[in-house]
This record gives sequence, structure tokens and C-alpha cells, in this order.
Amino acid sequence: MALEIALDRNVTVYDACYAALASRENALLITADRKLVAALLGSVVDAVWLGDVLVQSGAD
Repeated sequence: MALEIALDRNVTVYDACYAALASRENALLITADRKLVAALLGSVVDAVWLGDVLVQSGAD
């Protein structure tokens, strides 16, 4: 699945491994990589940017 994500979304296999794991575990992928979040939009992987999570949680 990681290779499919990498090729389909034009991301590195390294990043796609995390995406595939999140998908397999039905988990949210939280990353500091805004480009990865943008690349995964509309895919089977739910990904959010770390900065959005920190803002929502009220962390400084």
C-alpha cells in the first residue's frame, strides 16, 4: 500500500509508509509536513498539520 500511495500522491516512500500505517490502523496522521498533508488530501489517509492540532489544543 505504501508504494501505491507514494506513486499516486507523488510523495516519498518513507512518508507513504507512515500514511499506509495510519490508514491500516484507521488512525489520524499528524505531521509537521504541510506538503504531505496537501498531497494526501482526498486520499484514503486522514492527515492533519501539527500546527493545527497545537492551535486547537491551546498549546503554546
